[in-house]
Amino acid sequence: VIVTSRSMGVVGRIFVLGECLLSDETTANLDVVFTSFELGIKGPGPISIGPVSIPLPRPRGSLKTSFCDDDFRISRGGRGGVFVLKRLKDLR
Repeated sequence: VIVTSRSMGVVGRIFVLGECLLSDETTANLDVVFTSFELGIKGPGPISIGPVSIPLPRPRGSLKTSFCDDDFRISRGGRGGVFVLKRLKDLR
C-alpha cells in the first residue's frame, strides 16, 4: 500500500509492506500480515529524508475482494473499511 501526500512543496510517501495468503482458494479472501513500513519526505530544494524502514509487530487483517480488473480492485477489510486500489505502473 502506498500513500502519497503533497502540501506546500513537501511530498511525503508511506509504503506499508506485508504478506498475503489466500484464506480459501475458492473465494477472493486474503489474510494479511503487515511486516513493516517505510517513510520518506522530500521537501522543496535539497531537503530530503528517508526512506526510513520501521518493522511492525506483525498485525493481522483480512480482505474480501468484490471487484478486480487490470486497473482497479475494490475490497472490504476485516473491520468493515472499503478499499479502492489503483494499480501503479511504477512502484517507486
